[in-house]
Amino acid sequence: MSALPAAPAATPPSSRAPRGPRGLLWTVLRLHRPALIVWVLASAAIAGYLIRLYALGDEVRAGMSVCGSPGTGRPLCSAVDAITADETYLGGLSLMATAVSYLMFPVAAWAGGALIGRELESGTADLAWTQSVTPTRWLATRLAVPAVLIASGTGVLVLLHNWARQDGAPNLTGDWYDPDVFLATGPAAVAYALAGLALGALAGMLTRRSLPAAGLGFGAALVLYNALDHYREDLWPLHLMETGIALAVAVAATAAAFALLRRRTA
Repeated sequence: MSALPAAPAATPPSSRAPRGPRGLLWTVLRLHRPALIVWVLASAAIAGYLIRLYALGDEVRAGMSVCGSPGTGRPLCSAVDAITADETYLGGLSLMATAVSYLMFPVAAWAGGALIGRELESGTADLAWTQSVTPTRWLATRLAVPAVLIASGTGVLVLLHNWARQDGAPNLTGDWYDPDVFLATGPAAVAYALAGLALGALAGMLTRRSLPAAGLGFGAALVLYNALDHYREDLWPLHLMETGIALAVAVAATAAAFALLRRRTA
């Protein structure tokens, strides 16, 4: 009697951790899913409101009357503006400009407290380093993923804000040199947000604790914001120079964070 052929041995499932960037990418997105949801919802809300303001702008401009200076026989422009200019449009643009220009502050606090500080404090980072992820790859992924999302999202909001302003008439949209309007209408807003991310990451590496890192990141972003605002009149041309300075700060803070990481994990 012939023996039955032996069943092929089952191949044991691989226990190796994913090495590709896809594994690290999804780890970051899953771990910080609440922050991602908040960012998407906030960006969508701002974008939707800017689209509404754009539609409202046509109605506001259509209702503007011809005005002039005293002695011309026409109604005073100040009186016409007070009567016909829709405060919803002007106030809405001002609010959106403030929201876009202040993005760096929550970004810095989140990067310091949740993105870096909490993982170092809880030991999550140390656990990842004992697996297949090197400290350098860990920090690079932690910064690259939110940097792409922040830069793309902020850039879209800046474009939408400029679109909603249409011709940029100061009596309807605010003066271009107003600090919030200035930042929200050019590339400096993106650079500020990236600088906030880098400063927060450096704060997290310095303190290795969530709450102190969040406070330090927020404070560093506030110092940078006030310093550039104070010297803005001396910068030329305004957006290009200020964008360059903010990006230089972001690069320097990122390099310092990597240097500190290498020194502590050497």
